[in-house]
Amino acid sequence: MRRIFETNKGLVRRIKFSPSPTSHQVLVLFHDGDFGIWDLDYNVRVATSSYFRMRDLKATDIDWVSDSQPIVATTGTFFPQSELASNHS
Repeated sequence: MRRIFETNKGLVRRIKFSPSPTSHQVLVLFHDGDFGIWDLDYNVRVATSSYFRMRDLKATDIDWVSDSQPIVATTGTFFPQSELASNHS
């Protein structure tokens, strides 16, 4: 299967697929330190890094902690996954 989706964000540094066998979400880290989560079934963005941009933080690495919980390493600050889950849109 081949899918193309537009992010309109620029160069991609890393893509991580959700470990869930039923979820078709991807976590994308961009070269400029932004990140987002896209649902490939609906071709829509479901989360962005606006929470970090408001605090002048840049993502340096991304991964999935569980099937639906991302974890993001940033420049100098750690955010618990519970805070990310409630503020990542």
